[in-house]
Amino acid sequence: PMTNPLESIRVSRKLLLIAFMFIAPLGCMLYFMTDNINQSHLAFAEKELAGNEFQRPLEELLDTVGRHQVIAQRVAFGERALEAQLPPLQQQIDRAFEALKAVEMKHGVKLEFTAEGLGKRQRENARPAAVERKWQDLKNRAGALPAADAVKLHASLVADIGTMIKHAGDISGLILDPDLD
Repeated sequence: PMTNPLESIRVSRKLLLIAFMFIAPLGCMLYFMTDNINQSHLAFAEKELAGNEFQRPLEELLDTVGRHQVIAQRVAFGERALEAQLPPLQQQIDRAFEALKAVEMKHGVKLEFTAEGLGKRQRENARPAAVERKWQDLKNRAGALPAADAVKLHASLVADIGTMIKHAGDISGLILDPDLD
């Protein structure tokens, strides 16, 4: 007659064997879950860092273009003494666009600042190169523009910068609340 091999094992060893049979699969499952969570959190954090880095020159642009708009309007309405404040602001805006180019080269694809990425969200006007061309056009024509046209061009430029900020925030996960859209 055949005997059961478990009959010859002591009770304490049987309990250890049962415990191992429950703990081993749980341990494997826990390992794979934490590994997956860590990888997804790491990718999310990397996108947030990229978005944060992309936002810095955009915030600088938003601030300086707004200040440029106010001073340009005041100059257009006759406050010629403020005219000397425009060139330093223009240089600051140019430097912010240079910084934006650098981060676009570094993170532009990851943050979908591509024709396809912007196009699928109807944000084609938010291409950094197109916004910079708009700025260069405004800067080159600043003295010759009627006040109403200067206001419109500044407002359009500010709106495009705002769209870039929104896009970078959406794609990077910095804006998590869809109601903010």
